[in-house]
Amino acid sequence: MSASSEVGETIGYQLRHFRRLRGMTQEELADRANVSRDLVAKLEQGRRHSARISSLASFARALDVELSALVGRATPVLETEAGEKAGPVALRDDRTVSGTVDRDMPELSVARAGCEPRDVASVVGRLLDEDAALSLAGIARLVHEWLVVEPPQLVEPRAGRRIGDGLVDRVERRVEQLRYMDDFVGGRDLHDLVVRELRATIGLLKSAAYTDELGRRLLIAVGELCQLAGWVASDAGLRSAAQRYYLAAMRAADSAGDRALAGQAISSLAYQTASADDARTAVVLARSAYEGTRGTATATTQALLLERVAWAHARAGELTQTERALDAVDQAFEQRRPEEDPPWVYWLDRDEIDVMAGRCYTELRRPAEAVPLLSGVLERYGDSRAREAALYTSWLAESHLHAGEIDRAGVAAIRVLDLADRVNSARSDERLSCLHRALGPYRDVASVRAFDERYRSSRGVSD
Repeated sequence: MSASSEVGETIGYQLRHFRRLRGMTQEELADRANVSRDLVAKLEQGRRHSARISSLASFARALDVELSALVGRATPVLETEAGEKAGPVALRDDRTVSGTVDRDMPELSVARAGCEPRDVASVVGRLLDEDAALSLAGIARLVHEWLVVEPPQLVEPRAGRRIGDGLVDRVERRVEQLRYMDDFVGGRDLHDLVVRELRATIGLLKSAAYTDELGRRLLIAVGELCQLAGWVASDAGLRSAAQRYYLAAMRAADSAGDRALAGQAISSLAYQTASADDARTAVVLARSAYEGTRGTATATTQALLLERVAWAHARAGELTQTERALDAVDQAFEQRRPEEDPPWVYWLDRDEIDVMAGRCYTELRRPAEAVPLLSGVLERYGDSRAREAALYTSWLAESHLHAGEIDRAGVAAIRVLDLADRVNSARSDERLSCLHRALGPYRDVASVRAFDERYRSSRGVSD
């Protein structure tokens, strides 16, 4: 294979990779870049190994990436505007998502050197103790590296106290118990308990001796605990801590060869990022999680990861991409085989899928689609899971507001307040605060006025 052919394949691979992460078809990319669809197809299929500099720059702008990220790390062979071969081109590489590691967090690299379970445990342990500077660009680089690097072979440890199946079984059962507790206990109440369990399991990995298989199982337990810690930290309003937990979960799961769990951690990070920070970065993270688990994730897991893709697109205000992702969720879920699913995806059912669709349509201000989906599920939803009921009812209230049904919005908001008072959740409190601001102009409506008075009284808010 010639040098130019290798480079052409690099460009084609990167072009296809970033196009898919953005949820674009070849036609959509061609339109945005103002090039022919034939050029996109030929580059992606390796039938063309060079392109004009202006065309690649247009692709980079359309995909919202640096030119250096698009051409990869190989020295590109490009065409001049006259169609002649150009020499090496100097490309900036300080913000590409294909970098290896953020300068602020070198210890988090997923590079495969030193992947013995106790080494991974040390990295994860440092995340619990350090206030690491996690930029969204750095997170994206780490996720991209996870996406393209093969998983490691674990090395059986030799030192320390040897443990057996019984102890690891107990650790796994405790992880399962904590996972179910999250259905009923708010993040502020559960966070310390999960972190304590996580520290204990990390300590076991670092100090004990075990077979390769038991080490792998313990790493998976650490990965699940990190993912759960991220979830409850986010629910407690500790978003920076949640970012660190999710990246640690990715690191532990990846080292154990559990690609689906690593994708779940990245997908959860995408969900938080879409909800609080940067919808465009969230789209890339969510699609990376989905693309990186193809061929390894069960159909139910794929549906879960695609839900986060839909949510990120909805937060970005992209109706077509959102509906495309929601359709893919339905298709994946129809193929599910529950006996093959990992235990952490137990909660995803038809109702939860409808709720996510309703939430997406609420974000897109399409109440005609959102209200039937949300109200239908909430009619069947029990009060025992107060946090979820509060969150889902808050989106129903918002959709009623978008539809101009102010009284219904006020009644639903009162219901959210009743439910939120029963659980210690920052997310529920944030949704209540959003509703209070949105309903502020409608205090002349009786239900809204009642909600306003109760909200101010219970939250100590003054005029």
